[in-house]
Amino acid sequence: MIVCCSVGSWAYSGNDIRLQVREGSEALDLSYYNSNCSLAIESHTAGIVAHSYPCCDEPYPSMEVSIVFNKRQ
Repeated sequence: MIVCCSVGSWAYSGNDIRLQVREGSEALDLSYYNSNCSLAIESHTAGIVAHSYPCCDEPYPSMEVSIVFNKRQ
């Protein structure tokens, strides 16, 4: 099962906010993940994507996250 989401602001541009993610395997903080859960995290990624719109000169960034789960046996 793959879960994806995108989080960003409609009100503030990239000139007003700065989204950041960690690099590599530490991209997401999994310290609160319950390892006894019936789903195991196989992999995860996070990145920042800057969106441009015809109405505006400034970029509007969003954080895009993808988590791949596998059911435990």
